[in-house]
Amino acid sequence: MPNAGNPAAAAGAAGIVTFSWLNNTGAGKSKDSDKAILVVHCEELHQSIYTDEGPDRSTGAGSLNVAAFSGKQVQTWLGFIAEDGREVATSVFTGVINVL
Repeated sequence: MPNAGNPAAAAGAAGIVTFSWLNNTGAGKSKDSDKAILVVHCEELHQSIYTDEGPDRSTGAGSLNVAAFSGKQVQTWLGFIAEDGREVATSVFTGVINVL
């Protein structure tokens, strides 16, 4: 299963990281109902916050509450998993950001 096109992450409102991507449903085995895997890792704290039940691929965006990392620099990744859990896209690094 391919990952989405043009994946990106940015600091949103205080304690929120927002992810965005282009919906590429139909490429390979990708489907509208694939769930986003959103990952934020704080190297300084040696902790990660993630969800593997994020929004559908078709939405093109999602967010993750990482208030525990406020004021910290974090690394971010985006991936997708099929609704039935049988197919998983390789994660894509979406950058280093500072959480507000």
